[in-house]
Amino acid sequence: MEFAAITGLIISVLQTLSADKRITEEQRQATRIALSAAFHATEGYYASLSAGDTKDKLQEHEIARLWDEVAIRMEPFDPSVANRLGLKSRYWREGAAWSDEKIAGAKIQLNSIRQHARFALIRK
Repeated sequence: MEFAAITGLIISVLQTLSADKRITEEQRQATRIALSAAFHATEGYYASLSAGDTKDKLQEHEIARLWDEVAIRMEPFDPSVANRLGLKSRYWREGAAWSDEKIAGAKIQLNSIRQHARFALIRK
């Protein structure tokens, strides 16, 4: 994503967050914790696959649940990012078998989605 597009996204999210005083610090913290749990579970699973472990449907469903939790918690902050997090959950529910093109089109690459979710949680 180009710098200008990222900057525009950040400004938009900050304006949304500053305008909505109903969002509490506790909600932000709970969402950050859920995001961290989903990210690290996913990263750990990829590491285990790289180390030679076989795919584990139960672990994939747990990762899907974690991403779904983040999506639900993200809704008050940024519905667009929440939707992408929901797609991340769907990707895992469907066995993590999407093509690279479909993943790119959904904008759910692991580091990218984490970064955008974190931007959505920044307080002004």
